[in-house]
Amino acid sequence: MDSGFKDWTIEKSIGEGAFESCETLSNIILPNSLTTIEQNSFKACKSLTSITIPSKVTTIGNNAFQECFNIKHIDFTNCTK
Repeated sequence: MDSGFKDWTIEKSIGEGAFESCETLSNIILPNSLTTIEQNSFKACKSLTSITIPSKVTTIGNNAFQECFNIKHIDFTNCTK
């Protein structure tokens, strides 16, 4: 099954609702250059189980992970703010 996200580049920001309701998204590797996860970015990604927040992220918008019922682990260990 083609997810439609091949060759997608995320640099500094994940836009509002970028992956909203992407119910088959189970894993995502966020780049170290990321600074902002806007509101509703991953809302209703019901298969997402784990995410590591890069150290440069200073802003996570409202409801960024709302309805992500299967997230078991969010790693903030490299974040300082």
